[in-house]
Amino acid sequence: MRRRSGTLFMLLAIPLVLPSPTASRAQDATIPPQFGIVIDGSKNPERIQDSVAILMYMSLIATPTDADARTLRFLSAKLSPLDLDSADMEILRPELARLHTRLQRNQEELTTAYEEAGRLRTAEVIAAATAAADRRQEIAEDGYARLLQILSPAAARSLQAHIQAVKRQIKSIGPVAR
Repeated sequence: MRRRSGTLFMLLAIPLVLPSPTASRAQDATIPPQFGIVIDGSKNPERIQDSVAILMYMSLIATPTDADARTLRFLSAKLSPLDLDSADMEILRPELARLHTRLQRNQEELTTAYEEAGRLRTAEVIAAATAAADRRQEIAEDGYARLLQILSPAAARSLQAHIQAVKRQIKSIGPVAR
């Protein structure tokens, strides 16, 4: 994933057919010519799965306990749309630290699995890499569900609404069918 001018891009490994690949490329000249927009969340947010937005946002706000001042300013900026009160912020910080720890462990697992899959390319090794990627999604969704349970009802509603806003910022891109 990469971020360009306020839009989140997600590269897909699955080739999908676009009705008009040249029109999609004309919309955003930053997309490499071999790729096209598969789903534009600003136009069709309902086509972006909640799980995609949850993984992106939860991965973005997961922050270590010992975060430096710059990281905390970044976190504050990413949390500002939620308009949380101090009680919810006190609840949130330790949860984000736990989430960060779990995601870091998973990242190490993913890195090892992908390196091994690149070398060995056996069905078992590729399945292990896929399972590690699936666990990352589960970790993010578990963290999100936990926050919805422990935050105040107003903060939980705000988080849910923000996930919907994140979906409108996502452009899913993939290879152009030839």
